Amino acid sequence: MILDQDVDFLTIILEELNAEMAENNVYADVILIGGLLGKYLLKDEFRETIDIDFMVKEVVNDSSFRKVLAKFYIDEVTVIEIPPPEEIKFAETLRFSNLNVHIPTIEYFALSKLFSTRQKDEEDLKETGILKHSNIPELVNMIDDYKDYVLNPNNKDYNFHNFDDYLQIHGI
Repeated sequence: MILDQDVDFLTIILEELNAEMAENNVYADVILIGGLLGKYLLKDEFRETIDIDFMVKEVVNDSSFRKVLAKFYIDEVTVIEIPPPEEIKFAETLRFSNLNVHIPTIEYFALSKLFSTRQKDEEDLKETGILKHSNIPELVNMIDDYKDYVLNPNNKDYNFHNFDDYLQIHGI
């Protein structure tokens, strides 16, 4: 089953990453973002991916941590416009001895797609279960709250301008 494979893949990688971090005396709190977050949250309702992307909340022994990430081909994302990392709410946290992986809620995942101009993010909004599993009134409030955070909220390339169309596609 896809669900078991994806959860197992993530768990195996995180356990191996944690072991390497322990060997190098590295401790970190990270936020899982990107495609693997979508796969983790939505299981078989999200596209296949093996890319692992993290935002770092806190790290002890920064230079060693970067080397460990590189060894595992894990990308550290340092810039995300919306939502601000300190405001992300988490559905759960996966805890290991040297690593805590925070899993954002589906609404924060949806928000990151809505405040993007990337074609891939628009496709995810149209073709996956992101919006179907989101609390739509909460998401509407979040969109209104975060519009002021972007440099040019009138930029029609932002996916949030097509929010009603995406809802209609999913019959919401």
